[in-house]
Amino acid sequence: MGYWKGKGGFTDMELTAEIGTLWEEIYSRCMADKYIFKPPQIQKDGIWLAPDGIGPDPAGIVPLVVEEVKFTWKSTKSCPTEQLHYMLQLKSYCYALDTTVGIMRIFHCMGDYKGSGPIYRVSRIVFTQRELERNWEMILRARDK
Repeated sequence: MGYWKGKGGFTDMELTAEIGTLWEEIYSRCMADKYIFKPPQIQKDGIWLAPDGIGPDPAGIVPLVVEEVKFTWKSTKSCPTEQLHYMLQLKSYCYALDTTVGIMRIFHCMGDYKGSGPIYRVSRIVFTQRELERNWEMILRARDK
């Protein structure tokens, strides 16, 4: 059973993953009509991908955006683009779905860790096609090792 141990943080990674999956499921069901459609898994170059959602661009600039929903204990101190694993994932989904725009919807359950309480942030992230291609090349190299 996981527990909170002060500065060491929450220790049960399986339970952490379950909470993240629960948040994603609740969000996609509640917001399906407003924001996102959860597509079936897709395959690109032999790699299976499971984006949280896709939908029309709220800004109307590109036809389609990829939506990623996250639940985290991380502080709001850092920007989503500073989270390598978030960016590897989002860039891969954008590449596979032929779009350059991703929207991250992140629920920071501990907020800023300074008494703010939970904070929900939405970030629109625009990539260049070259960024997406380079990311995918790296993913393929890792697959081939």
